[in-house]
Formats: sequence, structure tokens, C-alpha cells
Amino acid sequence: MDITEIQKTLNKISCPTCQRTELDATLRCDLGSGECLATAVCQTCKTIYEVSSERQVLAEVEEKTGPLTCPHCGSSGVEVAFRCELSSRQCFYVAQCQKCKEPFST
Repeated sequence: MDITEIQKTLNKISCPTCQRTELDATLRCDLGSGECLATAVCQTCKTIYEVSSERQVLAEVEEKTGPLTCPHCGSSGVEVAFRCELSSRQCFYVAQCQKCKEPFST
């Protein structure tokens, strides 16, 4: 992931914890895995979030569930996003078919 692109996206969103738009992108390369982890740090409340690309999220979901296909039309062209509800702090994956545009949960 390109840190500049991550920061551009973070400039458009607010912190899920305190609702301020002061998120800064950082790379954590001190975790010993050989790869750096992209994170977002809120400058107001200091909460740290892992930043994942759509491709990473799709790979994580398919690792757990197998290849995704749309339950509405059977297409394998699916986009997956990770979403969290601010009020309950419940997080979940949402998929959307690229062919019929119907959303579904995974």
C-alpha cells in the first residue's frame, strides 16, 4: 500500500472513536514479520486502527469462507468492505456484487 494514497483517504474520514478528522497514516515496521503494517492514528484521542486495502479484506474473507459468489445472480465478481457501526462498535464484512450491484453479508 502506498502511504500517500492512504493519507488522502484518511483526510476524508473521521475517527470512529471521537469523530474528529485528524487521522494520520503511519507504517509500523517493528512487528518482526518482515512486512510493514499500515495504521491510522487519531491525533485527538490517540486510537490506532489497522488500515486494510479492499484486496486484503477480500483475501481474509475468502480464507475463512472460500471463494465468494453472489447469492442473487451467482457472479464471482464481488467487492468486500469491512464496516463498523459507531454506536455499538460492532464490525462486520459487507459484500457487493459487481454484476447485479446487490449487497449481501458474508
